[in-house]
Amino acid sequence: MELKRREVIPSSTVLVPASKGGYRFFRFNIATEGKKEQVVFFTLSVLQPAGRQDFDINFFVADDANFQKWVTNAPNVAFIIAPRLIFGEVSFRPPSSGFYYAVLNNQYSVLTPKSVIFASYETWIEERIEQTVEQAFQVNVGSRAKRGFLRKIYDKLRYSNALGLVALLLVVQIAAFLTAGVIMLLFRVAFNLEYRDSIGYVAASVGPSTLVILFALYYFRTGKPLTTAPQ
Repeated sequence: MELKRREVIPSSTVLVPASKGGYRFFRFNIATEGKKEQVVFFTLSVLQPAGRQDFDINFFVADDANFQKWVTNAPNVAFIIAPRLIFGEVSFRPPSSGFYYAVLNNQYSVLTPKSVIFASYETWIEERIEQTVEQAFQVNVGSRAKRGFLRKIYDKLRYSNALGLVALLLVVQIAAFLTAGVIMLLFRVAFNLEYRDSIGYVAASVGPSTLVILFALYYFRTGKPLTTAPQ
C-alpha cells in the first residue's frame, strides 16, 4: 500500500489583527471516501519581531456549522483547540467528507497583530478493491449471460468438436436449400422458366455449401475443433 499526500492549503504568510475581529480563517474541503488512515496536518509559525520570542496565536479547526456558531458566540465544538502556539504542527482525523475551517485567532491580544506562516496538507492510504478469482469469474459469466439464452446455445454448439460441427452443417445445409428455393421461385416469376430449367442455377447456389461441408468434414476426421473458444 502506498502513502498518498495532497496539499490542502498552500503555504502563505497571514496578518492576523488584534482585539475584536482579530482572526483569520481558511475554508477547505476534505473527502474521506476510499481513504484509510487519513490525517490532516497544519503547520504554523508566528513571526517574531526583533528582541521578542513570545508572540503566539490561538488555533482551532471546526466544521461549517460550528464555525458559524463560533462567529455568533453560540456554543460550539472544535476538532482541534491549540492555544498560544508559537510554532509547530497539529493534526486531526476528519470524521466525514465536507468543508472545514482552520482559524487563527488573535482576539485575546488587545493591541498586537501577529504575522503567521501557515500551511496544511493531508496524508492517507488509498483503499484498493481487488477482485478475487471467484469475482472475476462471476463478472465474466455475467457479461456472457447478457448475450441471451439463444446465444448461450449457439456458443455451446459452436465450441463443441462433434455436436457443434453436426449442428453447423445442418444449419448451413438448411440455409442453402432455402436459398435455392428462393432462387427457383425468382427465376420462375421473372423469366417464366420451368422448374427443371432452374436446376443449374440451384446447383450454383448449393455449391458454396458443399465446400463448407467438405472443409468441416476434414476437421471432423482429424479431431480438430472448428474454432477456439474465446477467453
